[in-house]
Amino acid sequence: MSFPFIVIDDNPVDLMIIEKLLSIGGVSQNIRKFSKGTEALVYIDEHGSVVEHTVILLDMMMPEMDGFAFLDQFEALPTETKRKYSIYMLSSSIDPKDISRAGQNVNLNGFINKPLDVEALKATIATLEV
Repeated sequence: MSFPFIVIDDNPVDLMIIEKLLSIGGVSQNIRKFSKGTEALVYIDEHGSVVEHTVILLDMMMPEMDGFAFLDQFEALPTETKRKYSIYMLSSSIDPKDISRAGQNVNLNGFINKPLDVEALKATIATLEV
């Protein structure tokens, strides 16, 4: 099953690389990119309840709104909207505190290390129940 993706990362190079990996790796051709979490939240709020189930790849470390702040704002969305999304946090952090904090968020489906491993991502999303 191929899901649409939303990729949120402040680094334009990372956005481009992730988009190419998803596309060339056969994961998805339907990819929306956002450099700011606030922009993605506006999109999700406006379109969230009418889209098909979507996977969000969320960078942990971003200026203005980091991944954890995004998750806090996401929590305020209607339940029917939140059900349409599976969120995976991306990070190169090896800090156990970051990984633990991510694991405690009810809206987060998982933590994925950068650089993105497409085959591991395919295996992860193959287990999604939507």
